[in-house]
Parts: sequence; structure tokens; C-alpha cells
Amino acid sequence: MSMLARVPRLRQIWPVYAVVVLMIYSWTLLWFFWKLSGWLIYLRLDEILTIFAYSSAVNFIESLIVLLGLVAVSVSLPSKWFYDHFVTRGTILVLVGLGYLMYVASRMQTIDGFPESLILRFTIPVILLAVLVILAADRFAVLRSVFEGIANRATIFLYIFLPISLVSLLVVIFRNLV
Repeated sequence: MSMLARVPRLRQIWPVYAVVVLMIYSWTLLWFFWKLSGWLIYLRLDEILTIFAYSSAVNFIESLIVLLGLVAVSVSLPSKWFYDHFVTRGTILVLVGLGYLMYVASRMQTIDGFPESLILRFTIPVILLAVLVILAADRFAVLRSVFEGIANRATIFLYIFLPISLVSLLVVIFRNLV
């Protein structure tokens, strides 16, 4: 199988991308609304909307980078390892990987400095957890269908966040060119 043939099809990519979008955008919205009450005191509405536009544009780029990483894994590994089960394994890797990164980011708010000991302590167990969940999904069809169902149901968020992202990108480009 050639390298180009191991690129997942669009019908496989969309559900995984939807999970990526769901996680990244919801994390940003959580922090945006957390800070909104303070911003309402000293920022104008157009400044708050500009912050939202920049956040959405960055989220769009981040989500594409994560998706391209998963496609690169699919292309570089043998097809039996990743391509044949792209939706299930991609969803598991996104949920575990981005969930872990969100946890580390939240700890950076409470720990002085960069949490090196936290990362050293939990990275290997998180990788093992992802591998175990992937192996369990291979063994149990019910678990595999749960992850595929999550991915398929998350596609509704693409209809919400992609138009917002495209408008946000236009706003960011316009603000930086003018």
C-alpha cells in the first residue's frame, strides 16, 4: 500500500476532526467565559469580540495541526495499526491526549512555573492508558462503537465552529492588513 493510499478518506477524517474541534474549542470557551465577567468591567464589546475572533482563529489552526498529526501517524504506520481503524483510534488518541494536555494546562494555573514533575510522572501512564483503551476497543466491539458514536455525534459541532472560525480568520486577517 503506497503512502498516499494510507491517507484516510474524508468520511474517516471528519468525525475525528469533530472530536478535536469539540475538545479544543470547548476548552477555549471555558476559559473565555471564565474571564468574561472581568473583561466586561474594563473592555468594550468590540475588544471582547476581537479577543474571541483571535481565539477562534488560533483554535482553527491548532485543530488542523492536531488533525494533520493524526493523518501523519496514519501514513507512517502500517495500515493495520492505524489506517484500518482511523476513527476509533484517532478518537481515543484525541480524547486521551488532549484531555491530558488540558489537565497539564490547568495545573499550570495553580503550580508555580512549569509542572515538570507532573509531566514526568504522568506522561508514560497516559500513553499506556491510550494503548490499553485502543487494545480494549479492538477486542470489544461495543467499546469501538462507543468511540465511533462519540466521533459521529461530535460532527454537529463542525457546523457551528467552522463558520465561526472562518469569520474569525477573516477578522484577524483584516485587522492585521488594515
